[in-house]
Amino acid sequence: MICMEDFIQTNIICPSCSASLSVRIKTGTDRDKVNIVCPVCKTKNRMSAFAEKKTSNDETTLTDETEITTGGKSTGRLVTATGISHRLKEGMNVVGRKAATSDATIQIDTTNRRMSRRHVIIEVVRTGNGSVTHYIENVRDKKNSTTVNGRNVEDDDRLILRNNDRICLAGDELTFITD
Repeated sequence: MICMEDFIQTNIICPSCSASLSVRIKTGTDRDKVNIVCPVCKTKNRMSAFAEKKTSNDETTLTDETEITTGGKSTGRLVTATGISHRLKEGMNVVGRKAATSDATIQIDTTNRRMSRRHVIIEVVRTGNGSVTHYIENVRDKKNSTTVNGRNVEDDDRLILRNNDRICLAGDELTFITD
């Protein structure tokens, strides 16, 4: 019989996408012999390749805003009506409803079934001079509406987001914030 005391909980950082992961391993396990598949980027690495995330009980702070980081260099964020902040990373960010079968990189926790599991794409592009542009477009063949500041986003639209834009995904509002 295996007891929970035979396991240790550790926080690690994915070497591929910088996602923060919490894993439980058996005490005394050789980390060079354990493979972990990151649930964010789906990359398989030996556990020894993951950096340990140092935490301290003194760091715990309760705020009105909870931040979910999906890795990569942060360039802005989406904030839900309940104050949950989702960081955007350079490249393609697929935004959709949180579900067991969703492969969206940013999953919004909602009971609104009209929000698709892959609702919109926000592409973050860094130009040669270091500035960043955020583009939003609908995922192809999506049936439910998307608006930015009350304007419908049509299937062929590719809009530039600005700080404090209000994005509505089938009735759920997010606020776009630049860092």
